[in-house]
Amino acid sequence: MGQDDFEQIKPTSVDLNITRSEPIEDAQHSGGTFKNGAMAIIATVVLATAAWFLLPTIFAPSADNASSSSGQPAQASATPNIGSQVSSNQGTTAARQDQPTGISPFEQAQRERERGAAKDALDSLLEIQFRLQERRVEQWAPDAYASALEQAKQGDEHYRANQFIDARDRYTDAASAMQRIEDNIPALLTRALEAGASAIKTLDSAAAVEAFNTALLIAPDNADAIAGLERANTLDLTSEAFRRGQQFENTGDEEAALAAYKEALALDGAFEPAKARINALEQARRDRNFNTEMSTAYRELSSGNPAGAIKHFNLALKLKPSSTDAKDGRAQAEFQLAQQQIDVHMKRASSAAAEERWREASDHYAKALKVDAGFAPALAGKRDSDTRSALDLALSQLADPSTPLLGDKAIQAAEKLVRSASAIPSPGPRLSTQLTAATAAIKQAQTPVPVMLRSDGLTDVTVFRVRHMGSFESEQLALKPGDYIAVGQRVGYRDVRVEFSIRAGEQSQPVEVSCTRRI
Repeated sequence: MGQDDFEQIKPTSVDLNITRSEPIEDAQHSGGTFKNGAMAIIATVVLATAAWFLLPTIFAPSADNASSSSGQPAQASATPNIGSQVSSNQGTTAARQDQPTGISPFEQAQRERERGAAKDALDSLLEIQFRLQERRVEQWAPDAYASALEQAKQGDEHYRANQFIDARDRYTDAASAMQRIEDNIPALLTRALEAGASAIKTLDSAAAVEAFNTALLIAPDNADAIAGLERANTLDLTSEAFRRGQQFENTGDEEAALAAYKEALALDGAFEPAKARINALEQARRDRNFNTEMSTAYRELSSGNPAGAIKHFNLALKLKPSSTDAKDGRAQAEFQLAQQQIDVHMKRASSAAAEERWREASDHYAKALKVDAGFAPALAGKRDSDTRSALDLALSQLADPSTPLLGDKAIQAAEKLVRSASAIPSPGPRLSTQLTAATAAIKQAQTPVPVMLRSDGLTDVTVFRVRHMGSFESEQLALKPGDYIAVGQRVGYRDVRVEFSIRAGEQSQPVEVSCTRRI
């Protein structure tokens, strides 16, 4: 802090002489030495008290330095200087010049306190003013800002007249007025944006440009204002393309009208009139196409072509997904198609069953049930077809020479199967043939076949499940078709085991059973 930042301290004249009515000699005789010492002490106290109240005034920083220390600019160049003639030194000097002779230290300190309050109010005012000037307040709130400046000027006049309380009040009023301007910025911005949007709706490009420019003065980074100004700058071209679209639409040229409206929308993607007309024209086109598809679908349905009807009902639903008429029509067509499909499969199943092609009949009944899982005739037909198909397969295997009946259990099962099949009323040609063949196979399986067994006359032979034959050189047995085991035993020789099979209708080969390997 420099020497010039403070007002120089000047000596104050204090008259310490005391005028009395009695002679000095009398005073001295009354204890003059003591009284003179007391008076010196009183004078010292008075000087100290004066210094206590006067030093803050003398050393108070100037108004300019106070502004610098608070970090705020003294004044913006484009605005009348609020408080420009109000400084600490001038105020203090004026106060001393206008101060009545004999003002007390308390009164002087009170006045300096009032002056400090006025200056604090001024600092607050300048801070708000700086923020508003950064936003160029003069261009978007000129009247309110001018009114606030007038109150600030009145504060300056009071300050220069050392009327610090009035100066403080005027500065405070001015700060409040500017604060109201700042607080009202969101509302002002909203009004400017709404004015711009309204001007675009009325195709008034000049008003729209002005409104959005005002919004950008208030909020330079506002995205809506930036986008609005872009729209306003192309509004004339956009509106011209839109008017051409209206002219084409009035003459019935929908394609040209759509092209013009889309041109307007390309210039301004948010231009609602163009959007509305495009939507209206496209909706009209969808309505026409929907009606055409519905008419075609019902013609197909009436002509007995439900599949074709379903195709056109689906096209209609693509145009109007929520159409109840299209949904009902498709349901009707689907029902008709299902009935047709069931009829086809049932006829094919019946034909296959009549020709005893039971597996094929079962497949067609199954296809009918895929269309309608609860269709009773198809359920019964599939059940019967599956039973007959299983019986057909079993009888075919029974009559197949490659799978002969071997053993009593197999023969008993075959006989039971033939009895069940014979109980079927009105058997078809295939079943009758199968029954004949199965009966013959059972009979043949029960007819013994002659078998020649040969040995060395020394081996003891046993045929399992037939009989013990003892020693022999040749023996003939009558055995039913089947698989057999013959065992030979001889003392001093290894046992021998011979397996052989007998098949119906086949000539059996001799079976040799002899123990030839010594132990």
